[in-house]
Amino acid sequence: MKDLIERVQFELIHDSEYRDAWKANIAMAIYDTRKKKGETAHEWRQRCAEQFIKYLCAGHPDDKTSQIMEAIGH
Repeated sequence: MKDLIERVQFELIHDSEYRDAWKANIAMAIYDTRKKKGETAHEWRQRCAEQFIKYLCAGHPDDKTSQIMEAIGH
């Protein structure tokens, strides 16, 4: 796992197109996750983070996140 994280860090530092792709995906996760009435800032940020992970994992054969989140209404 450490090798994977270090590889992502290396690419984020040295590859501006890769970095821009990450920024765009993070921004879209925030944009697509509207704050709900009565929701705390913490709850909203957690949903934004979950949305980003959902985007990141979408299409992977082992991805169950999208299916689970849809089933529970997120």
